[in-house]
Amino acid sequence: KEGGGWSEPQPLPPSINDLALHWTVSAAENYNLYFSANQDGNTDLFLSRYVIGEYTDPILLDALINTSNLEITPNIAPDESYLLFTRIASRSAPPHLYISYSLDSGWSEPVQVENISYCISPIVTPNRSFVIYLSSPSSFEWRDTSFIEALRP
Repeated sequence: KEGGGWSEPQPLPPSINDLALHWTVSAAENYNLYFSANQDGNTDLFLSRYVIGEYTDPILLDALINTSNLEITPNIAPDESYLLFTRIASRSAPPHLYISYSLDSGWSEPVQVENISYCISPIVTPNRSFVIYLSSPSSFEWRDTSFIEALRP
């Protein structure tokens, strides 16, 4: 955003755009990008840091985050203190909401958020009070974000 309007759209670098499947891209307040992409036959979560006005080549997030399951639709906290994402055990399994926290040693072991039986594309509202998500292929639901602090290690 520039002044009272938007600048011309700019493409992300080929190192990001050449990866398949960017269903959800989430930006931290420092402009770091978190996204899911398919590489080598598995869909995982990636980070591209914003350094001196440019995006770095994407890197896979920690092995605790990226497993042999499908990890998709990340939502990063503005301060990068936690990461919400969807994990799917197999193409026929329901998608579940997970949360991981940034620690000095890297990301914490992801925890499945209970009481949400189906979750794709979690998005936290700007006031950080609610998470809105696809609760089926054709409907949305929301819940309060009290679980974020309740599950923090």
